[in-house]
Amino acid sequence: MYAGSQSLSESSKKVTEKNDVLNKLSQSSPAVAGNKTEIITQGHQRVAKAMSKISDGQGKITQSIALIAQSEELKTALRHIKHEKDDKITQAFSKTYIFAAVFVLICSPIALWSEKRKA
Repeated sequence: MYAGSQSLSESSKKVTEKNDVLNKLSQSSPAVAGNKTEIITQGHQRVAKAMSKISDGQGKITQSIALIAQSEELKTALRHIKHEKDDKITQAFSKTYIFAAVFVLICSPIALWSEKRKA
């Protein structure tokens, strides 16, 4: 992602530089022959197309980065929810086992006292 963004940025700089050169050429010699003016016009059109492609690429990269960030945030939230759920289940079972242990501890002596003895 970063490499793609970096190469688009470099391409954008190059296209901007070429556009500046074409602007200087068209402004420096207003009395340029028709053929040279046509070449400069074609150059401007190519630069405009290149800028459009670069802009589209930058938009796609920005959208991809946003989606990746959103995905990471969702993963983090789901991990947190799972951890919380596991903790609550563990606490519930702990309380159940403690209750069962106390119940057995209380009922054991009663069971011994309630036993009938043979005379």
